[in-house]
Amino acid sequence: MQKAVRPLAGVIFLLILWQGASGAKAFSGQNWSHGHSADLLLFLAISIAPITIKADFPRETKVIPHASALSIISIITWSVGSYLMTDGGTADWGWLHVPLALAMSGHCFALILLARPRVEMSEEEKKAEAWSY
Repeated sequence: MQKAVRPLAGVIFLLILWQGASGAKAFSGQNWSHGHSADLLLFLAISIAPITIKADFPRETKVIPHASALSIISIITWSVGSYLMTDGGTADWGWLHVPLALAMSGHCFALILLARPRVEMSEEEKKAEAWSY
């Protein structure tokens, strides 16, 4: 399960970038499926938290808190973007979902960096590591 977290976080990160591009195009009048990709992003971001819990990462890696924050922020971002963006979102609170998406990308990038699967070391590697300090 640990090997699945980094690719899933990478896909979520790419979807966040796609959301930024499609949102900018939606503002200029072109439809790049901003709403449909938001639904997919929400599903993947919610699913990453139980996957990281099941993967049993060590506590010092802080993977589970980042995945949980990503899931919670994605729910808030989707809710704000879906329910507060009315009439193009020019004069309402719907634009709050843009900085929330930036926070999502930060947590997602942290997951990409921190979620390295554990690799068992041989006795020779343990001895070499002990002597390297």
